[in-house]
Amino acid sequence: MTKGEIGYVVTDIDSNYDKSLIKQLKQIENTIKFRILYKQ
Repeated sequence: MTKGEIGYVVTDIDSNYDKSLIKQLKQIENTIKFRILYKQ
């Protein structure tokens, strides 16, 4: 969702993703904060 120049993305990841994928998501251009809200 975006409003002007500010936006956010929420992704439901119900599985264990490879650490390299998490690293790639954190490195997306203009990302201010990336966090995992719940991990089993």
